[in-house]
Amino acid sequence: MEVSVVFLNILKYQDKETKKDKYRFCYVLNDDKAKQENDKFKGLADNSFYFDNSKLFDTLTKEDSLTSMKLVVENRPSKRNPLKSVMEVTKVITKNHGSIDLL
Repeated sequence: MEVSVVFLNILKYQDKETKKDKYRFCYVLNDDKAKQENDKFKGLADNSFYFDNSKLFDTLTKEDSLTSMKLVVENRPSKRNPLKSVMEVTKVITKNHGSIDLL
């Protein structure tokens, strides 16, 4: 499944337990149906996903911020519990850099 998003930022940080680099990709859904309005929130919610692969961080630049991208999301068995399935972002498709695999 492909999800259309607007890229906001990507953050590199170090995991406190493992001391390994981790990454957070922040985005908003590129769809009018994603707009919300209720007693405590109005507008678009910013969303994130986390990953270990540095390829996306190394490829994207600040100029890619606020551009449309597509996230390829797949249903896969959980690494922690193979009896459960999880939705996982496997690829990011950009206009400037093409397809970037996260696995």
